[in-house]
Amino acid sequence: HYLIGIDISYKYVRGILMTLGGQEIFSRTLSIRNPAHILEYLRQIMDELLKDHGSQKHFLAVGVSVTGATDLEHGILKASIFSDKWTNRKFLEENFRIPVYVYSDTACVLTAEKYFGFLMDQAYQSALLVSLDYGVGMAYMHNRKIFYSKGRHQCELGHITVRPGGTKCNCGKRGCLEMYASPLGLATQFREHFPRSASN
Repeated sequence: HYLIGIDISYKYVRGILMTLGGQEIFSRTLSIRNPAHILEYLRQIMDELLKDHGSQKHFLAVGVSVTGATDLEHGILKASIFSDKWTNRKFLEENFRIPVYVYSDTACVLTAEKYFGFLMDQAYQSALLVSLDYGVGMAYMHNRKIFYSKGRHQCELGHITVRPGGTKCNCGKRGCLEMYASPLGLATQFREHFPRSASN
């Protein structure tokens, strides 16, 4: 039996096929040149992971790590650069007939640390993980339990308002931390303050 992991960022789609014991069988990474084609990237990755590795009944589940706010229970992307093109797990389940679970990328990293990394020691009961990549992400563990967002902006450090009425964020709000403390935000601030230099 195999498990499939897919990591979707603003730069790439990465897929890995592994055994239940964590042994890597096959992996593939595709650079994202156009976010509008995210469905094609996912289909290509899945086709390569499934090809020549037995019948589909041997694949137990697909875990998807994605940048943005997620609804863990329903497997829905609530705020993401891909939200208008791929909003839920149904695409993968309907096309490949495999159960799919969608998590935020920071929650995936914290979960990995809990079971396989620095937090394996039971002495670590609480932890806070902050990531700086496309935006500002956060995941939180208390009493060995990882908390997941239920609302659009819960547990989303990057979407705390730090400047009311400030720069408009991709989430629709204004003045989010992400617009001032991430590569995306810094580039946006530069374009706003130096439009002539940015155009050159």
